[in-house]
Amino acid sequence: MPADHLAILAPLPSFSAGVTTGPLTIQVQNTSGGPATFGMAVTLDLSSSTTGDYNFSLSPGGATITSCVLPAGNSSQIVYYTGYKAENENLIVTALAAITTSSISQAIAVSPGAYSKLQVLMPNQVSDPGKPNSDLLGRIGSPNSVGSGNAVSATVNAVDKYFNLVNTVANGLTFTVTDGTVQTGATLAAGTVNHSDIFITASSQTLTAKDVSTGFTGISDSLQVLPGTNSTQLNVIHGSPNLSTVVLGQTGVEVLTFNLSVQSGTHTILVDSLALNAADQSGAAVALGSAFQSLVLEGPAGVLSQPVTLNTANSISTTATFSTPISVLTGSSLPLTLLANIEPAATAKTIFLALGQNGIAANDLTSGTTVVSTSFGDSTGFPMNSNLMLFETSDVANTYGNYPNPFHPETGSTTIEFNLGNPTAYSLVIYDILGKRVKTFQSNGPQTGLQQLSWDGKNDAGVMVLSGIYFGELNAGGTYTLKIAVAK
Repeated sequence: MPADHLAILAPLPSFSAGVTTGPLTIQVQNTSGGPATFGMAVTLDLSSSTTGDYNFSLSPGGATITSCVLPAGNSSQIVYYTGYKAENENLIVTALAAITTSSISQAIAVSPGAYSKLQVLMPNQVSDPGKPNSDLLGRIGSPNSVGSGNAVSATVNAVDKYFNLVNTVANGLTFTVTDGTVQTGATLAAGTVNHSDIFITASSQTLTAKDVSTGFTGISDSLQVLPGTNSTQLNVIHGSPNLSTVVLGQTGVEVLTFNLSVQSGTHTILVDSLALNAADQSGAAVALGSAFQSLVLEGPAGVLSQPVTLNTANSISTTATFSTPISVLTGSSLPLTLLANIEPAATAKTIFLALGQNGIAANDLTSGTTVVSTSFGDSTGFPMNSNLMLFETSDVANTYGNYPNPFHPETGSTTIEFNLGNPTAYSLVIYDILGKRVKTFQSNGPQTGLQQLSWDGKNDAGVMVLSGIYFGELNAGGTYTLKIAVAK
């Protein structure tokens, strides 16, 4: 019976990179699926779809082959296969003979081997796994140069012997650079992490990552650190969220926001601390402890390792001192947010916080020289004040109100707020002067704490109301009425 097609008799399971699999039986079959013999020798070309290194052999660990010969009178040939790149690929066998189906492919899956080292990639480099002979470091490209004092984003991968990513590793890492500049740590997530590192000394330098659990290390290719210019000005732009009243015992009140950026120079700026002062509406100094249970400064993860709690003892000022100075990089801004937890037994009636121009301690990372704070683009400049906070007790009657009042729907909405000391479901209905229902707000079950509802001046049908006086009737364990003025 004439030969009809090629077949690989044993489908390949998934196997690890660098592990030889087989034996694989390549067979010439007839139209019925049985073995077919040729009266002459048949040459079989062997290849793989992978872009990584691989090899075929006639025995485990044998010499690498790219073809083999099926002797005359035989119907099959046994070969072995080794792949080095973790991926889905195809093995391809082509017969150089008159066979109806003379080329076949077999899908296989090569999985990563055991975690054995760290790979460090610098900017302009990519991983190139599965090439143990032609690319001994498993990476392509040369690192870009960097200016002194600027951050470099390095990628660290947990890899096997052949630089395949092992995505089951979640260990902690430490980082060191050759000029000794202190770096932060990081944790692998699914076997990889992007980490910001800073080099100071203008020279050729490398970065080393170390797995604190296994001791595995990875060293980067050398990158050239170029001289830069000292950064002499730190620009600060602040925001002051709208506040009408704050309630005794209220937590997480957003008081101030800051955006820090390098105004001049090319080096990174290190910020050591921010000092804040407190005063009442007349400008007289106020003890922080009479208003705040705590003040907390928050920043982006990876820049501010954890929120900083400020001392609110009976002093008129407080300082947020960072255990590790925070870095302000050129070309980007660093956001910070100050949150207040209000003292349940606060004795202050009014208070605002202020950051003065001399309240920020910062220096140039490379030279260590002092940096001056500026306020280019800020609405007021220094001192940068929060809105005035008025303290109210935690009952509904004393906190029920709205601001602004009157309000102009064409330019904004009004905020209606009230505090619920205990879990309470509420409804708020706004009526016109004739007692006609205009707008309804309904809670989603019992609520606790300060509630803030926004009314844009439209009724439930989405139509803008007319100018005039409206009444907000709140039902929350009792009935409370509020007069709201709409002006156009």
